[in-house]
Amino acid sequence: QNCNGQIDEGCLQVPADYSTIQSAINAASSSDVVYVDSGTYNETIDLSGKSITVQSINGPALTIINGGGNGSVVTFSQGETASAQLDGFTITNGNSENGGGIYINLASPTISSCIISGNTANYGGGIFSEDSGATFTNCNIIGNTATYHGGGFRTKLANNGSIKITNCTISGNTAAYGGAISCASASSPTILNSILWGDTGTSVDNEIFLSGTSSITVTNSLVQGDYTGAGNIDSDPLFVGGGDYHLTASSPCVGYANPAGAPDTDIDGDARPNGNFPDIGSDEYIE
Repeated sequence: QNCNGQIDEGCLQVPADYSTIQSAINAASSSDVVYVDSGTYNETIDLSGKSITVQSINGPALTIINGGGNGSVVTFSQGETASAQLDGFTITNGNSENGGGIYINLASPTISSCIISGNTANYGGGIFSEDSGATFTNCNIIGNTATYHGGGFRTKLANNGSIKITNCTISGNTAAYGGAISCASASSPTILNSILWGDTGTSVDNEIFLSGTSSITVTNSLVQGDYTGAGNIDSDPLFVGGGDYHLTASSPCVGYANPAGAPDTDIDGDARPNGNFPDIGSDEYIE
């Protein structure tokens, strides 16, 4: 897959071969990789049940999918497995009933190194997951709004499935219930090495709201207002600020993550750990 222009080798390039990400997805076969160059892509995309990778070449800061307020920006709802991967995009300007940024239903995709920001929905401003088992790693879920539940993330589970959130930063989201994350029915997400800070629940629970028989396991994470779980802390993460969610040298997140669950790189592609132990959140502090 050296992207030499031969599209029969499993490498589809946007915009070199296909003008839109969705057209490349439509043309892709199982195990193909859709490589997306820098730019803003004004579209919504649906993985259509395919076991493919959709990956930016230069990372989320330079590769933006702008939904234009026309529903969920990214949809996984046709039984996608962990082999369906989305890597390295900013996902923004989605507006829908469920999951303004990302909508997942009866699927288990892998989402890494993405910025989910500036999306709105009634439920799950950034992300809505129902009866699914998605994995999120090295993501920033920031500045999303839900009218009712889950400014950053809404999970709902009646069938088998589990959400895993590892080394993510969830901040600046707003909802009536659960500014960061709201869990319903029997959902039981697992959060590891992550930051939940500065979210707003206008009615109740700025960070985490549970209803029904839902539960949540949070460990080795920084949660504003504190949360029961091994290795959790409650302290200002000391972001760079001004919309920059990188860590500063004096952040309590530096060197505090559980190495057993941390990925090998961060949202910028920097190696983890940069020291004896990795950092909490999407960013690994680099001097």
